[in-house]
Amino acid sequence: MPKRNRKKKKLVDRNQYTLNSIIENKIKENHIRTDFPKKINFDSKYSKLIKSKVHSNMTHIPFVTIDGDDSKDFDDAVYALPLKDKINIMVAIADVSFFVKENDFIDLEAKKRANSFYFPNKVIPMLPDFLSSDLCSLVPNKSRLCIIVNSYIDYEGKLISYEIIRGVIKSKGRLTYSQVENYLNKLKYPEDDNYSKIIKNLKCAYLSLKKMSIKRGKIDLNLEEVKIESSKNKAFFSFSKNKHLFSEKIIEELMIFANNIVATFFFSKKIKSIYRNHEKPNDEKILKLRKSFKLLNIEIKNNKLKTKKDFLKILSLGNNPYFKLIKESILRSQSKAFYHYKNIGHFGLALKNYTHFTSPIR
Repeated sequence: MPKRNRKKKKLVDRNQYTLNSIIENKIKENHIRTDFPKKINFDSKYSKLIKSKVHSNMTHIPFVTIDGDDSKDFDDAVYALPLKDKINIMVAIADVSFFVKENDFIDLEAKKRANSFYFPNKVIPMLPDFLSSDLCSLVPNKSRLCIIVNSYIDYEGKLISYEIIRGVIKSKGRLTYSQVENYLNKLKYPEDDNYSKIIKNLKCAYLSLKKMSIKRGKIDLNLEEVKIESSKNKAFFSFSKNKHLFSEKIIEELMIFANNIVATFFFSKKIKSIYRNHEKPNDEKILKLRKSFKLLNIEIKNNKLKTKKDFLKILSLGNNPYFKLIKESILRSQSKAFYHYKNIGHFGLALKNYTHFTSPIR
């Protein structure tokens, strides 16, 4: 009898999957490096680097960070100022390259990790904590070294001029998407009403950039995202669907804008770099998409579905009762984006040049 009880208990333990146990199993299965070698630790030289002579003083600019409620790192900050006939937009990204030099200990370890790993309840960073959570995290009211894309656009979203500079910034606030969304919906202000003008200016910049993205033919599926949430006792978890907030779209458009500028700069100067490429769907996927549309009684003129305009026309069918299914079908038809030193452009974003300059610690 006791033997049977022991076996039963073991079986229950084995089948009692919690969020933590699933994550830990995946970490082990994929041999994800969780600890950094002892030789990679904080050195006083990093404190001296903060007093850089090659970074301009930009601490007077009211940058803010806008991220999710549960975000762990803050590597991008934004600022906008509408003027009479143009808008000044600045996107500041943590200057990781100033701290991490090619083939030093941290760089070699980062290459082994390839990227940071984000789980519902933890992050395994690509860079050590003193960089990812401190020196390269744009926390409020602390001087941080950044690479800044300083640009001007007209009110139709057309780029007038830009410069890429190194600067020291001091974020004026760590805002969340929900805070900004509440302000935009006139529910309540964030903690400090000084943010109201900053948010209004960012919204103005977004609306102009959005005009240009629509004009060039960006494919915007605006799908719901599934989020994993752990319960209070952390033994159970659930799935929830999140719609894209307007505040998230503001940051997305600003990041795409900055990434395009940096990629264009690299390409025009013939600087060796890594591009984020996205090819148009192949013939096989297009054929499957046509068949699925046929089942939904959606007519495609001349049986064509090759250009961005074709996809945008389908996405204009907002009143179709199967619109959600239509968007998901288009998503499945898309090619997988990939990184490469050869630049072939980004089909979905309708851009000739694109890179991921805005994710230095991910």
